[in-house]
Amino acid sequence: MRTLTLIYLVILLGLPSPTDSQFEAEKTDVNPWSHLDFKNDPDDFQFVIITDHTGGHRAGIWAKAMKRINLLQPEFVVSVGDIIEGYTENVATLEAEWEEMEGMINTLNMPFFYVPGNHDISNSTMLEVWKKRFGRNYTHFVYKNVLFLLMDSEDPPATNVGEAQLAYMEKALADNPDVRWTLLFIHKPMWVYDNKRETWVRMDALLKNRPHTAFAGHRHRYIQNSRLGREYYTLATTGGSSDLSGLEAGRFDHVTWLTMTDEGPLIANLMLDGIQPGDLRTDYTASLTTPLIRRRSMLTGPLLVQNATFDGGRTTIRIHNPGDRPLQAKAAFEVHEDLRPTPRSFDVTVAPGETEEIPVEVGIEMNSRIADLEPLFLGWTLQYDLPDHESLRVEGKNRMLPEQVIGIDRLRTPPTLDGLLGDWKELPLGDDQPAQISQWRRTWQGPADGRFRFAVGADEEYLYVAVRTYDDEVVQGKDKSRRRKDGLVIQIDGQAEPNRSQSQATPQEGLTMTLRPGETFTGAENDRFEFPEGLRAVCVATDDGMTAEIAIPAAYLDAKQGSRWETIRLNVSFYDYDTGHGRGSQLWWRPEWRSARSYAGSGTFIRK
Repeated sequence: MRTLTLIYLVILLGLPSPTDSQFEAEKTDVNPWSHLDFKNDPDDFQFVIITDHTGGHRAGIWAKAMKRINLLQPEFVVSVGDIIEGYTENVATLEAEWEEMEGMINTLNMPFFYVPGNHDISNSTMLEVWKKRFGRNYTHFVYKNVLFLLMDSEDPPATNVGEAQLAYMEKALADNPDVRWTLLFIHKPMWVYDNKRETWVRMDALLKNRPHTAFAGHRHRYIQNSRLGREYYTLATTGGSSDLSGLEAGRFDHVTWLTMTDEGPLIANLMLDGIQPGDLRTDYTASLTTPLIRRRSMLTGPLLVQNATFDGGRTTIRIHNPGDRPLQAKAAFEVHEDLRPTPRSFDVTVAPGETEEIPVEVGIEMNSRIADLEPLFLGWTLQYDLPDHESLRVEGKNRMLPEQVIGIDRLRTPPTLDGLLGDWKELPLGDDQPAQISQWRRTWQGPADGRFRFAVGADEEYLYVAVRTYDDEVVQGKDKSRRRKDGLVIQIDGQAEPNRSQSQATPQEGLTMTLRPGETFTGAENDRFEFPEGLRAVCVATDDGMTAEIAIPAAYLDAKQGSRWETIRLNVSFYDYDTGHGRGSQLWWRPEWRSARSYAGSGTFIRK
């Protein structure tokens, strides 16, 4: 309509057309261009959305993003939160983190609009610092007849939009009824939180009768959700913690380029190395690739042995297709100095909903101690071919290692759960060299810095675990946040095979217990996960560390296995915080089950 009106004015008033006044070239009946309908509508505009920087940020990414944005020259930049690491009440620390981030933000040639995330305002001190710097934690503005709502998802409690903020949102919408579009920016994607659904229902009711689009971050995994004809985007990262496993996984570093038109926003996701469209990962493609990314479709079975020496064994590779179309699976074992798998490779197509099992014999030229063997790697590719989309391809690599099954001693007398370990004769398990160090690896200076020992026992009523740590610097105290003091993590999975050997210790699969001195809890007293009735745990401080005892009801393990329990999987880690470094290392007895270093069956125990 604007174009027709302009043409009429040009004809009636004799004004030069935009093409005539701005475009000068030799013109003939045939010209070397397609047309002269330039994309120069003055009401269209472009801006950048930048997403999570923190939650374990990777140095240098945010600064690189600032430089890339300046090259693009958008009109302005909008954040979706998690700018600083935060999670502290130390004002000096917060001020230093904000100074660092604002120093980079101030290198931008254009305005930057702040939206708070949980890392930015997770407590009252952080909120006070925020308001001192930025005035308010939610606001709105109108630009070229588009309404921008910058909202706060941490309006206490966390993952919440409070009554005052909802009233503010309602008034902002009521005051701007005729804008051509509404854009909402909020850190957490409220539309996907089932336990906070009522909050989004109320926000949705305010928005539903107008054209709108919403943007969030927090989950560090990109996805576009379509709801009732509207698009809701959860963005990936701009330097936040991520394994960067790629487009199909929705895990990558990017900024989002938004062009606002009368027909709505056009989305382009700009990698630091390229450009991707807004529908790069949809509900449907995510439903196909997510199980593949979670390593539930190419499973390497355990290679369990009874002795500390390996003389050969067998396992099974299971390929499951959870999708509604054929899955192509290709895999090959890498060359290994000692281990000889047969077959070495395979190429199969698995029908929708089906599982293919491939038996594998693993030989060895000369018997070797398990502790001396390097992992055997299986590299694989899983692929779906789609008619109207590029092929969805996920690649990965599985570790395989022989694992000696450890016997669980039968206890004639149950230990007294006081954390003192007086009932335990010895703590035979634990290594001076951890199988894996997560968090800040460089802060661990060796066994003298931090180590642990543990034991496992059982009677007819309970499975028991006892742990003791040895630490050159004990960091505890009620005045410290949980992230800034020592702690223990005990993981136990009592599922039946084959699920147990593949466990990642999710709450649905098993138990993950975090303990620190002075903490005693049962399942009923813990509000983070559901623990079984009768579970008991206690942790006490010692002069050089801490001790802990845990009792897991046999009835819980029996229910998990569908019969009298015999075998479990267990892992222990010690989080050793060092004040000199301002951070800590997490020492794992076996590789962390969620990490790429993990292998099937690690930490398998059997009742004697």
